[in-house]
Amino acid sequence: MELRAAKRLFGLVIVAALAAAVPTGLAQAGPGTFNVRDFGATGNGSTLDDDAIDRAINAASSGAGGGVVLFPAGTYRSRSIHLKSNITLQLATGATIRAAGSGFDAAEPNPFSRFQDFGHSHFHNALMWGENVSNITITGTGTIDGDGLTTDNAVPAGVGDKILSLKLCANITLRDVTFRRGGHFAILTNGCHDVLLDRVKVLSTLDRDGVNLINTWNVEVRGSRIEGQDDALSFKSDFALGRTFVSEHIRVHDSTILSTENNAIQFGVESCGDFRDARFENIAITGAGKAGIGIVSLDGGAITDISFTRITLNRVSSPVFMRLGGRGSCPGSPPPGRISGVSISDVTGTNLTTPQPVRGAPEYASTIVGSPGADITDVSLTNVKLTVPGGRPATDASVVPPENPVFYRPREFGTRPAYGFWMRHVARITFTNTDVQFDRADGRPAFATDDGTRVQWFDSRAERSTGSFDMRFTNTNGYGLTRTTATTEQALRIRSVNSTPLPGPEVFTVAWDPENATITEPMRAFDDPTIPGNPGDRQLPDLGPGHRAHHRGRLVLGTGRRRSLDPVEQHPARWRLALGAGPRHIRYAGDRKPGQRREPHGRRRLPGGRYPPGPHAGDQRPRHQPARTLVWCLVISR
Repeated sequence: MELRAAKRLFGLVIVAALAAAVPTGLAQAGPGTFNVRDFGATGNGSTLDDDAIDRAINAASSGAGGGVVLFPAGTYRSRSIHLKSNITLQLATGATIRAAGSGFDAAEPNPFSRFQDFGHSHFHNALMWGENVSNITITGTGTIDGDGLTTDNAVPAGVGDKILSLKLCANITLRDVTFRRGGHFAILTNGCHDVLLDRVKVLSTLDRDGVNLINTWNVEVRGSRIEGQDDALSFKSDFALGRTFVSEHIRVHDSTILSTENNAIQFGVESCGDFRDARFENIAITGAGKAGIGIVSLDGGAITDISFTRITLNRVSSPVFMRLGGRGSCPGSPPPGRISGVSISDVTGTNLTTPQPVRGAPEYASTIVGSPGADITDVSLTNVKLTVPGGRPATDASVVPPENPVFYRPREFGTRPAYGFWMRHVARITFTNTDVQFDRADGRPAFATDDGTRVQWFDSRAERSTGSFDMRFTNTNGYGLTRTTATTEQALRIRSVNSTPLPGPEVFTVAWDPENATITEPMRAFDDPTIPGNPGDRQLPDLGPGHRAHHRGRLVLGTGRRRSLDPVEQHPARWRLALGAGPRHIRYAGDRKPGQRREPHGRRRLPGGRYPPGPHAGDQRPRHQPARTLVWCLVISR
């Protein structure tokens, strides 16, 4: 009996020893689960548990297929945790990994630290860090809390300044977990690829940056909530690695983003390398102390093929801020890079002022500004609807923002000379179905362009300024407004200084006055030169104020042709019209005698004997109307 008990006790000792040995513990086929408490973690919130966590990580990483490091409910106070390849950290509900106040790994030396600040240059002084590792997942409904981290640029020895730091890593998945109180960065990656943030919460509005993805490619952020005091979700390219990688193939969608004092979504400012192929869709931006959508190349990088679709902006200081500058904080001090091929569509913005007090003014107009000799090019804005605070006097329309290659903050340019969009050093900018208006009357124009080439508006509207003009072009070679009016359907007032409209045949946008509108403008005749025997321009009889229009609709008038916007047919037409001054009106003038039935100019029968849409069914006018009486009254704008 005693011999059997001794053998049993000896067997248990051997099993325990094997279980404690890492290789034996991972000898199983497929990933295993390693509970941090089995490796000595207490989870009591006061004992330092990082050594036990590292033992569990080493055990999980050492075996074939890796393993899962499990954190049961509890608070695990930790210094630097060292991530390894092929592991999953799984935080159960109620589990919190909390940063200690000291004892973190030292910031590693970096010979390239002069090109960026301290926080971007060092990776090891973090709550969790990994370098040259792959296949890492952090998941679960628990929390990673950077309570003991600092937000300072000058970081004392032994103090951490970020929660998660990843350098030259691959295949990273963050799912369902919450990061809070992130220090300088809640999440920082540099030189990583294949990175997924899925249903992640980053809550760092009392600290600094939320998520910085630097020189990182093949990125997806989905279903997440990202909040920071500084930049919330930022894509950058610095020189901390002694080289750059192209930041490309980026997808961000179905997420909510907030920055209380800075940019919600930001490219740059660090921009040594290039950015391309980035798509942002279905994003709610719930606040930004600077830009809601920020795109800044300041160090020579090219930012191309970027799109934003279905974006809502609320409590945002500057809805769109695009800046191509020349700081050159990279090796060789490169000149300005390039911003081109940016598409912004289906964007709405309301309550456009900063969510909390910041340096500078609480709001700035959207801005697209390049540098002398370095234009921002090929930008399209479609279905963009912005309601800005307004309230500025007409004298602000004459302000000239400073020209400085190193400026990149919205506040550094001061008050803009437009309430909607101000542009300088730009080419091929297109606004389609874009509307801007204000909450309080504003004396600045809706749009102002300085040093532009080919800037166009289609089917857009702007609330009329209380000043003397609604659009201003200075040193702009080629501007055009097509079917673009004030929100009241009046023509926009244009001030052009050393600028030229786009060449080409003149096309008018024509919108009917509301039914029974009063005619107040003087008229002159405009005759279609294609009509045989055209008598030429001549003054029509003045019907005088008080005459009423009979009909309403919408059409486009070109040279000698009419296009109906009703989807019926397009057909040649003959026109004799009258153009009024100011907010111009058009009168259609028939020339039949009283009692005579005929086809007036512009009214040809179509195949089958039908007539195109007109003011009277069957084109039979009331017999009591004399010749050249008003039939149509239309408002026109170029």
